[in-house]
Amino acid sequence: MRGVLASALLPFSGFALITAAAPAAHAAAVQPDGSVEYSIYVTNNGPSADDYTVTDQLPADLAGATTSTPGCSITSGTLTCTGTGLGGDSTATITVQGTAPGTAGATVANTVSVTGTLPDQDTSNNTSGTVNTNVDATLGGPLADPLVAGGTLATAGLASVAFSVRRRRAARARA
Repeated sequence: MRGVLASALLPFSGFALITAAAPAAHAAAVQPDGSVEYSIYVTNNGPSADDYTVTDQLPADLAGATTSTPGCSITSGTLTCTGTGLGGDSTATITVQGTAPGTAGATVANTVSVTGTLPDQDTSNNTSGTVNTNVDATLGGPLADPLVAGGTLATAGLASVAFSVRRRRAARARA
């Protein structure tokens, strides 16, 4: 009698994290006692929907940390978020707000981790890189912009800014 080989594709997830800090105009720096907002993007790169838990031991020098993200709470300086059924190729966004230290030269460093209930085939991206926000007294206030109502460009939220420099050749002098 011949043997029968049975195989089954077991469900798995593939969580990954990206963490960014704002204010957008100076994502890596903030004024003393300035507002800091962390945006945490939890992505399931796997094919199967999965439940997840995000844990963030918030920086001790981030004062008054709060979150209004459903499923999240902050207890004793630790942000814990639980989500259910995050589908493959889907992303959940978590936000945390707080106040930077009042001392110029300080650095607020934050790292976040995620776990799921299903096996994860790549756990190397389940912990974010450290996001460092420098406290810099030389930063000015909001940016003036006459095109925005009230003349102030909002600097809250997350933005990705890319600069491209094109070098042109000098025009040749014509005789």
